[in-house]
Amino acid sequence: MASYFSTYCLTWVSARVIRDMQVAALKKAQELSMAFFQRMPVSDIYARITQDTNAIYAAMTNGFIDTIREPFTVLSILVSMLVIDWKLTLIASFMLPLVLVPVISSGKRLRMLTKKFTGLSVTQSGYLLEALAAIRIVKAYAMEALQLKSFREQADIGVEMSVKTAQTRNLLNPLIEVLSMLGVGSLLIFVFTTNAKPGNLVAFLTALLLAPLSIKRIANLHLTLQMTTVSTQRLEELFSEKPTVVEPANPRALTKFNQGIRIEGVTFSYGHKDVLHEVSFDIPKGKKIGLAGESGSGKSTLINLLMRFYDPTKGKILLDGHDLKDYATKDLLAQMALVSQDVVLFNLPVATNIGFGHDGATQAEIEQAA
Repeated sequence: MASYFSTYCLTWVSARVIRDMQVAALKKAQELSMAFFQRMPVSDIYARITQDTNAIYAAMTNGFIDTIREPFTVLSILVSMLVIDWKLTLIASFMLPLVLVPVISSGKRLRMLTKKFTGLSVTQSGYLLEALAAIRIVKAYAMEALQLKSFREQADIGVEMSVKTAQTRNLLNPLIEVLSMLGVGSLLIFVFTTNAKPGNLVAFLTALLLAPLSIKRIANLHLTLQMTTVSTQRLEELFSEKPTVVEPANPRALTKFNQGIRIEGVTFSYGHKDVLHEVSFDIPKGKKIGLAGESGSGKSTLINLLMRFYDPTKGKILLDGHDLKDYATKDLLAQMALVSQDVVLFNLPVATNIGFGHDGATQAEIEQAA
C-alpha cells in the first residue's frame, strides 16, 4: 500500500511538473522572433518540447526514489562495516576505484550516444513530417519508393545506435558484479591469513555483500542522469534563446492608422547576402500598391519587415512618422491583416478558424465574415 501511494504521488507531481515545463517551452518558442524558426527546424523544436521533456519525466518517475534511498543505504552499510572492523573497511575501500572507472566511462559514452541518437531522431522526424506534408507531390510523381528507401536508411542508423546504447548500459551491471566478487574474494584471502574473529567476519561479509546491489542501482541511476542531461541541456538552450526583435520599454500608443507608411533606406539580409538594398518608398493611407519581381527579389521579405517579424539590417520603416520599433508589436499587428498564399486550417472548429486573430469575435461577426 505504501508503495502504491508513493508511486501515485510521485507520478502526480512529475506529470504536472512536465506539463508546466512543456507549456513554458512552447510559450518561450512563441515569444522568439522568426529568425529563430528560420535557424532551427520545426522538428527540433517539437522534439525539445515533447521528447526531451518526456525523457526528464521518465528519469523523475524511475530514478527519484533510488536517488534518495540508495545513498543512505550505502552510507548505512559503510557505517556498519566501520563499526565491525575499520581496518577491513579501509582495505575494502580500495575496491571502489575499480568500480568507479567503468561507471564514469560508461556514463560519458552513453551521454555521447544519447546526444547523437537525439540528433538522428530530430532528423528522422523532420524527414517524416516533410514527406507526409508533401504527400500530394510525392504521389503525383510516384516517388513513394524513394521516400521509403531514404527513411529506411535513416532508421537503420537508428537501430545501430540503439544497439550500441543498450550494450553500453547493460554491460555495466555484470561488470560491477565481476569486479565486486573479485574484490570480495581478495578480501577473503586476506582475512583468512589473519586472526580475524569469526563472528565479526560473518557480520562484516554480510554487510559487504549487500553493497554491490546498491552500487549497481547508483551506477544505473548515474547512467540515467547522463542520458537525461542531454535532454536538459537541449531545453536549457531553448530557454536561453533571446528574441532578435525586441519590444520597446515604453511603447508609443497606437490605436488608429492615420497618415501612411514610409520605407526609408531599408536593407535586409539573410546571412551575408542582401535581399533588400537601400529600398525607399511611401505608402499613403488609402492607396493601394503592388510589388512585382522574380522569386527571391524580396517581396515576402518586405511584408515580413512591415509586420515586424524581422527588423531591417539598415534603415527604418515608419508608421505615421514613427519607427515601427517604437510600437508594441501587438498594437502594430492589430492594424494589419495578412492574407498569405499558404492556406492554413488549424485543428479547431470552423468558427474559431474564421475568427482567428480577432480575439473576442462574436458569433454574428464570424457569420458575417463567413
